[in-house]
Amino acid sequence: ENKPEAEVDDWEDLASDDENDDEDPNAAPAPPPIIPTEEDILLQRAADECLQRVEPSIFDVQTHLPIFQHREEILQALHKDRVVVICGETGSGKTTQVPQYILGEYVLQKCIG
Repeated sequence: ENKPEAEVDDWEDLASDDENDDEDPNAAPAPPPIIPTEEDILLQRAADECLQRVEPSIFDVQTHLPIFQHREEILQALHKDRVVVICGETGSGKTTQVPQYILGEYVLQKCIG
């Protein structure tokens, strides 16, 4: 006999119920959150200034996209979890900017690490 599935009223409640079901007791602990050092901040400022000198219109467009205000949050989530789902309006910068954030973070880590 087929019974109708229960409706999900709150996705957070659903996620929190299953949160501990798949934990592997032998898994490596999650890395600590990334806290930028003074050197990191100076390098990022230098990179931003360089980008402004090369093509100010690109920098202006990038910093005015809705996704820009979530840049650090996205990068921290990617360091913490293997899969991150990003939702946003069309034209918010998900497709064009997030890969650039990831590449920039990778290059920065290779330069200072």
